[in-house]
Amino acid sequence: MRKLLIVGLFMNAPCMFALWYEFSAVAEVGGGADHDATPCGQDHTKYSLDTNDDGAVDLSDFVYGLSWFFNGTEAPRVCLICCPNDNAESNDDEQEAVSLGTITDCDVTGGQVQGALPAGDEDWFTYMGTDEAFCTVGATVAVAADGPVTVCQFVAGCDGLSFTCPPGTTDAISPDGRAGCCGPGDFELGVSCTGLSDDVEVYIRIDAPNESCVNYALDYNY
Repeated sequence: MRKLLIVGLFMNAPCMFALWYEFSAVAEVGGGADHDATPCGQDHTKYSLDTNDDGAVDLSDFVYGLSWFFNGTEAPRVCLICCPNDNAESNDDEQEAVSLGTITDCDVTGGQVQGALPAGDEDWFTYMGTDEAFCTVGATVAVAADGPVTVCQFVAGCDGLSFTCPPGTTDAISPDGRAGCCGPGDFELGVSCTGLSDDVEVYIRIDAPNESCVNYALDYNY
């Protein structure tokens, strides 16, 4: 009996290696990966075995994988599209927007944020824009991303607030009732208030509604 087991193990050595390789991909990408039904080709970093064919990769797949292993057949696969960790999380809604502090309308006081957007995710940021002498107000965003994104800017906080959405953007209202504009990329939002100062709160939202994972770098200034 022991000899038969040893012979069986040697005969199934290629399948054992394949099983280890596939589950090692799960270990590399870690838990919480987004599952996608699209083919992953031969990229072993983007798929793993789904031995019970339930569309998820978990511990139960190891148990079911033993039967596939000893039968010498190929188990079903599930594609894994994985986003890197987003250090800004959780900033998935307006009330949890990450504060970028206070910046002036002198453009050198802006900055950049970077993140990743799994499917259905949105990232929120906010800053206080102050109007300084001899500088020009303009809430501006510029984004570099590896997939299509939508960027919105919402403003509030001053009397007589007015603005016009630039070409390529549309009027929008945030969930908390702030007015603003949304567009597919870079745009500047000219802001005007009554009185001597154009100090406003700016909220930025970025999302990628049609993509499984998008990495982005977003520059902002006031």
